[in-house]
Amino acid sequence: MTIRTIFPFAVIIILATATSCYQTTRISSVPAQEAIPAASGIYYSLPFTTFVIRVETEQTLFIPGPYAAYAEKYLGIKDARTDFLENWKITNVQFETAVTSDPSQWYFLKWNTRCPLPALYRQLAEQGMILDSPGKNNITAFLPKASGDIALLQPVFSDVSYTDYFVEKTDTLYKTIFQDSVFVKMPVFRKHVQQKNLEEKASEAAHLIHKLRKRRFKIAAADYNVLPQGEAMKAAFDELNRTEEMYLSLFTGKTISRKYVKTFLYTPSKDQPLETVLARFSSASGWAEEKADDALPLRIVMVPSERNLPGTVSEKEKKKKDGENTIYYRLPLPSEIRLFLGPDLIFQTGTSVYQMGTLTGAKVHQNIFCR
Repeated sequence: MTIRTIFPFAVIIILATATSCYQTTRISSVPAQEAIPAASGIYYSLPFTTFVIRVETEQTLFIPGPYAAYAEKYLGIKDARTDFLENWKITNVQFETAVTSDPSQWYFLKWNTRCPLPALYRQLAEQGMILDSPGKNNITAFLPKASGDIALLQPVFSDVSYTDYFVEKTDTLYKTIFQDSVFVKMPVFRKHVQQKNLEEKASEAAHLIHKLRKRRFKIAAADYNVLPQGEAMKAAFDELNRTEEMYLSLFTGKTISRKYVKTFLYTPSKDQPLETVLARFSSASGWAEEKADDALPLRIVMVPSERNLPGTVSEKEKKKKDGENTIYYRLPLPSEIRLFLGPDLIFQTGTSVYQMGTLTGAKVHQNIFCR
């Protein structure tokens, strides 16, 4: 075969290949449920925004001391509190968004796998306006953070006395005996162990507090022949102060605080109102039931911004020619997010919500040749 004969055949083969590639690279976006399973292409979806709201609360407990009733008698402390108190407050709010696939907006992009994806598709995927791997989205942001403290599981007052809880007492009984023709009463001594009452234990604790204060004063006044030096002096004062504070709390009580984190997931929708009650919170008991009288509603309010966007694509328009040469994407709607506890604004931020935005389509123009 001569060169003149081979050349026309080569030209025909090249043109046929180019024409075939051009015809199969026309972009056709259709809803995923309408896609032909055997068709060549790729699935993509539109993004879906979920709010992840973490509310940190602090619980403050006042636990009265077991010897509070004797604080004035043995230590001169007046008006020592004897009732239990509990208080809750919101200390911090963290807000973030998690983007997942919109279950109602999945599409199948028909294209020739031998040809590269259009530049517009790649740009939209990089900007987050479409999800090119909708089945691989990570939603670990939904997991709540660990919180709480196990300190309150331990006894609040573990050391209430430095002496024995029991005392040995001797009772004297008299037994009448007949001796030398007369009846004589003879003493009989009986020892037994008896538990100390609350006032006795309070008296011992107060006595120890006075001893600690006296010893601290004598060290500070150099009233000992041998005194600790340097770090030993500091350690001695620290231990005296710690022990005094521990036993003093038996009369004055303890205040304990611990923090919790509660996570809320909220997905806004065009079918829902822009204001929603997430939970109810009480300063006396924390997160409360809906029927609690003293609980305030924790409300989330979304205020969308007004702006001019491209026209919305209707379902009828999406089905027209199977979306030929069109890629559908969604422009997020910028919104202001406000969190209220009752009438008070406690948090405010701005974010973009995809499902509240405008669904639009962009035409794609392909070259005749694709590599």
